[in-house]
Amino acid sequence: MAPSPGSEEGRQLQALEDLIVQTEIFLQYSLQNKALERLQRIAAMFPGEEERNARLSNLYQMAIVAAGSA
Repeated sequence: MAPSPGSEEGRQLQALEDLIVQTEIFLQYSLQNKALERLQRIAAMFPGEEERNARLSNLYQMAIVAAGSA
């Protein structure tokens, strides 16, 4: 059962989703520094989440590739 949107867990999941979407957009528009800022914020707020979240893990990989080609 999914947490209710008004619960603390629901708010945290929404914050994570928002940060992931922002990171995807920044990477899409080649704004690597902004994407890395969001990934750092995610790492601080949700330590270890990239191990549980394939979408987030993929973003880390994309950011590394993008940073290497910049």
